[in-house]
Amino acid sequence: MNTSDTSPNSIYSSFLNQTNYAANYTKDRKGILTQMYVRKLASACIARYKWNGLPPEIDSRFLEITLYFRGLAVFTYDDSFEKYMAYRAQGVGQLDWYDNPLSFTCYANNLMSRVVSADDCVPIWGNNMRVPDHDLCMTIAARIAEFDISIDQLVVNTRHPVLLVSDDQTRQSTMAVWRQLQEGQPFIGTHKGIGQDIDQFVKAFDLGVSASDLPTLQIAKTRVMNEFMGFMGINNANQDKRERLVSDEVAANNSQVGIFRADAMNAREYACELINKRYNLNVSVEWNEKAVESLDESSNDSVEYD
Repeated sequence: MNTSDTSPNSIYSSFLNQTNYAANYTKDRKGILTQMYVRKLASACIARYKWNGLPPEIDSRFLEITLYFRGLAVFTYDDSFEKYMAYRAQGVGQLDWYDNPLSFTCYANNLMSRVVSADDCVPIWGNNMRVPDHDLCMTIAARIAEFDISIDQLVVNTRHPVLLVSDDQTRQSTMAVWRQLQEGQPFIGTHKGIGQDIDQFVKAFDLGVSASDLPTLQIAKTRVMNEFMGFMGINNANQDKRERLVSDEVAANNSQVGIFRADAMNAREYACELINKRYNLNVSVEWNEKAVESLDESSNDSVEYD
């Protein structure tokens, strides 16, 4: 059964094995959260750079999405279309002395595929390592999703900080009582098998959870997010303790951010240089200050310097 469907939570809930359902629900929720964060982190990657001077037929959004997922796009003038084109591509054949492909297979959504010589196009690499950023987003998104699952579970356990254990005869009755507690019902009905001798059949174990653990998890989650932002060249400045930051810490953070930002920027700027030289254009790329300047300012405005 697909537990992402709403039916298990309503129509069929009383017929399901609660243990298996809980495990499947957690797995499905983690998958949903991971995809949500992948989408958000990918959007941040794609919004980092602003292209100027591209021919009107070139979609800068497509260019950045291609670099994000594949690490490579090819810029060329297509004689069959009589216009400039940006293609998804991969290097094929031999490499030169510096590991640059001598030709590329270019392809598009209409199943069109063609091999273009390196002399007739300009490769645009996403970074100097020439690898996509998607794997990083997937890794960080899965880690953040784990934090969300943990935070959700902690909230539930804080409200009910015990684990109930019963024998097989009173299991269903115990589960019915537990569901009523989770729903916050003010009255708990009588259930067969649970009566005056409840302590003989049901044992409660303290889970040892506390509401004070919640800020710790939230801070750890924020640090993982900040780590990703640093990898993408976006200033983050350790905002969970920014009131205690000193100038050396801010400088160190800015240096790290600058290195990661330059990695992707240099690859794009080199492509612009080749495009302008080969096709007599005036293409350039810059850091998208409009998209990230508010984040940079919020990271630094409240910092106290020694």
